[in-house]
Amino acid sequence: MKPSSWLWQMFRMRKRQRRDLKIIITSRDSQTGTGKTTLALWLALHFDEWGFDASQVTLHPQEFVELYKENAPGSVIIMDEAEQLDSRRSMSKKNVDFWNLWQTMRYRQITSILTLPTRSALDKRGLELADVWIQVTHRGFARVHKVGVGDYDGQTNPVLLETLSFPDVSYLPLKADVDDKKVKLVEEGEVFDVDGGVEDPEEVKRYTRDKYLKKLYENSDLSQRDIADMEDLSVSRINEIVNKD
Repeated sequence: MKPSSWLWQMFRMRKRQRRDLKIIITSRDSQTGTGKTTLALWLALHFDEWGFDASQVTLHPQEFVELYKENAPGSVIIMDEAEQLDSRRSMSKKNVDFWNLWQTMRYRQITSILTLPTRSALDKRGLELADVWIQVTHRGFARVHKVGVGDYDGQTNPVLLETLSFPDVSYLPLKADVDDKKVKLVEEGEVFDVDGGVEDPEEVKRYTRDKYLKKLYENSDLSQRDIADMEDLSVSRINEIVNKD
């Protein structure tokens, strides 16, 4: 990164002030494969004073909170694929708790980076709390905005200050480690609940099964015994399922 870059100067200023820096990275038109994660990692490698590694990247809001508490001043933490904090869930308790914490992230000298597919997926409050919004336009190129909020109308007003080019870092073991986390998330069937938490995949399967069996009993002539025999469950368990609110 060029020393004359506004983003680099912003980072240096926050360091002198002993303050945190909050960055949000999105893609234009919700494009995938543009390099949001690549850019986040490239910035982390520039900004982290202690040597950035994959342990400082998470896909879970709760883990992000712990990373903020555990890492030393001068560190960088990343929450990748942060769409579970989107505007549709803006009033959920854990979502509100997350933004409350992000608001208090001021003087630990931590740079925190969130990546999301698009700006519209972001909770309005999240953008207001950010210092920098970066929109990746296509692979290797991005637009850097300073985020401000109007004194009178309260509207978020990102101001474009520079364009940024960044290299492909896929050859680094760090990128492979982060990609493995995403693969693991899919393979293990983790599901984000409406509060931004991670549900037990087995619990998700049980819930789906129970919902199906309840509907089957209510909309067919099958008895509880018939359904119990079909599913290899006890009649008492079927009775609990069909009578559950």
